[in-house]
Amino acid sequence: MLNEKYMSVWTKIGIYFILTVFAVVMMAPFIFMVSTSLKTPQEVNAVPPIWIPEKLNWQNYIDVWETVPMGQYLTNTIFVTVVVTLGTLTTSALGAYAFSRLKWIGRDFIFPIYLGTMMVPFS
Repeated sequence: MLNEKYMSVWTKIGIYFILTVFAVVMMAPFIFMVSTSLKTPQEVNAVPPIWIPEKLNWQNYIDVWETVPMGQYLTNTIFVTVVVTLGTLTTSALGAYAFSRLKWIGRDFIFPIYLGTMMVPFS
């Protein structure tokens, strides 16, 4: 890790510049997605792509809420999120206790497998 105490001002400026460029690059798809959600169909299909719509079309959001059951989707998302989070916290706490306090055969073999299943995302 770099020690800020010994870095020159120009080095700090360079590092912040590089970090800013990377942040903008990482945010670009999200910004384009939000921008596209506010475009008319003609602007969405325009070549080359238009980044900023001429007129913000908020009707797209109203159409989505009227067309699909977004309230039900939101409720389902919140339910699944809460259940999965509580389940993960419970099993992780129980597993942590079993691996840290209890001595049992196969513990050192199963521990990396247990960690691996927690690190690999569930599809």
